[in-house]
Amino acid sequence: MMLAFSVQVAFASDETAKVEANINALGLQVESISESPLNDFHEVVTNQGLFYASKDGQHLFAGQLFNIEGEVSNLTEVAQARLRLDKLATIEDEMIVFAAPDEQHRITVFTDHTCGYCRSLHNAMNDYHAAGISVQYAAFPRAGVGSDGARDLTSIWCADDQHHAIDSAKAGNQAIPAECGFDVEKHLNMGRQLGVTGTPAIILEDGRLLSGFRPAAAVLSEINNQ
Repeated sequence: MMLAFSVQVAFASDETAKVEANINALGLQVESISESPLNDFHEVVTNQGLFYASKDGQHLFAGQLFNIEGEVSNLTEVAQARLRLDKLATIEDEMIVFAAPDEQHRITVFTDHTCGYCRSLHNAMNDYHAAGISVQYAAFPRAGVGSDGARDLTSIWCADDQHHAIDSAKAGNQAIPAECGFDVEKHLNMGRQLGVTGTPAIILEDGRLLSGFRPAAAVLSEINNQ
């Protein structure tokens, strides 16, 4: 029995090694490989998001996997929500937080100070706070890491008074240059991995992703509609 178990473990290790090698050869970086609800396929988390790979390493696809037996459920979204929460926990200390006086909920918003709808969301901060919703910001420079926007976001995150810096920038003022150890590229890449394609992008406490600006009442409705 012990020999059979050892052979099985070795086979599984060789199997996932082949899957990882084939996916890495595509230019993706594999972070984890685990069992999926789909027979003969692994669930693979990469730097570009979640994929499904056949256990023989020959096939790869990205898409939504649904359970249609009984109540329909989106199994891919469940996995992605879990991934979002796990990843956001690693940058919790790097976010700029506007805390509600009586916090009932907290949302994460990937933001770009040059984005008009991001400014609309920021201008609605009092409404969010009145609804008991705290807002924590992660940086997402839409024009890329080498852009002026990325440099401005770095300056905002490195400011002595981050709240004043982001208030000022979202009011249309030039960010005051500042440098520190903030890694704006990490935030950008994480956003992309989690499915963010534009700003603002709102991630709820259960890991669901909402794209675009939503008034506080609409966000609260989504939170309550779990």
